[in-house]
Amino acid sequence: MPYFKTVFFLIISLRLISCKEGEYNNDSVLHTSTVGKSETIDIEDSQSNVGRAIWQKPGLVIEKLGNISDKIIADIGAGNGYFSLRLAYKAKKVIAIEIDEKFLAHIDSVKVRLPKEFQSKIETRLAVPNDPGLEKGEVDIILIIN
Repeated sequence: MPYFKTVFFLIISLRLISCKEGEYNNDSVLHTSTVGKSETIDIEDSQSNVGRAIWQKPGLVIEKLGNISDKIIADIGAGNGYFSLRLAYKAKKVIAIEIDEKFLAHIDSVKVRLPKEFQSKIETRLAVPNDPGLEKGEVDIILIIN
């Protein structure tokens, strides 16, 4: 019987701890990601983006790049534009490079929802697996994130 009480107490304790509101507010991660004080971008409403925001920490990654207002950034393997769209608010220009045309079409369809002044900062570029199609010196920063 003491074993049952211990296990029961442990389960209840873990459930209560897991219900505690942490540093991540799921509502803000699901619907918007703050990139600047008044700048937000809509992201897809999916559970995977909640997890992705927690483990990839896009805000921290962009912060660690420093002042990128005069930088051209290549986002190699841009996928659905998760980082490219966020970088557009901070960088001079973002080149979203992908080998899958479907991802580039998605980025192009999403960037039109950005404020006009940021839409032109994102260029999508189709590449081949072993060549991102960048000229020497074309970019200041290359971003590759799994």
